[in-house]
Amino acid sequence: MSETAIAITFFRSLSDLLDVLECGEVRTEQLKELELQQQKLLTLVDVLGVDMPLIDQLRNQLKARASALMAAPRLGQALREDRLISYSAPMTEYSWWLL
Repeated sequence: MSETAIAITFFRSLSDLLDVLECGEVRTEQLKELELQQQKLLTLVDVLGVDMPLIDQLRNQLKARASALMAAPRLGQALREDRLISYSAPMTEYSWWLL
C-alpha cells in the first residue's frame, strides 16, 4: 500500500471515529449528568445545617459548565471541516487501489 493510500485510510478512519463520537451523543450525556448533579444538590436544601451559600455556588458552577458546553462547537468540528479529511471521508474501502 502506498503512503498516499495509508494517509487516506488514516483520514477516513478519523472521519469515521468523529461520526461514532457524534452518534454517541457525548455532549447530551454530559449535559444530563450536570443536570442530575444540580438536582442532587437541590435535595440537600432541606437538610439542617447545610451550607446554603456553598450549595448555591456549586449549582451556579454546574450551570456555568452546562452553558459553556452548550456554546462549545461540536466535538471534532474543526477536523470535520478540514478539506483533506472531508475529501477522504467519502472514499470507499476499495478506492485506495485507484491511487
